[in-house]
Amino acid sequence: MIESREWMSDAACRDVDTDIFYVTVEGTKAERAIAEQALDLANLICAACEVRSECLEYALVHHELGVWSGTTDRERKRIRSERRRLERSARLNERVGLC
Repeated sequence: MIESREWMSDAACRDVDTDIFYVTVEGTKAERAIAEQALDLANLICAACEVRSECLEYALVHHELGVWSGTTDRERKRIRSERRRLERSARLNERVGLC
């Protein structure tokens, strides 16, 4: 499968140090505070981005780590799980003639 990544050139984060998108909130209180500030900055950048939906879909398909489209790995895992649940429900509804 070949997919276009042209949207990446329009991403608000294209010229930003990517380290802020891949921090772990652990360590001392001071280290956690710095990490949380980096995540807040990453989320602000994502919030102003015009290609958030493309970014989110890319991260979901490729199981990316870090902040993508203002979402964390854990949040995207929940999104994938919910989508699978909805797909199963739709297939079941089709089988029993509800759709």
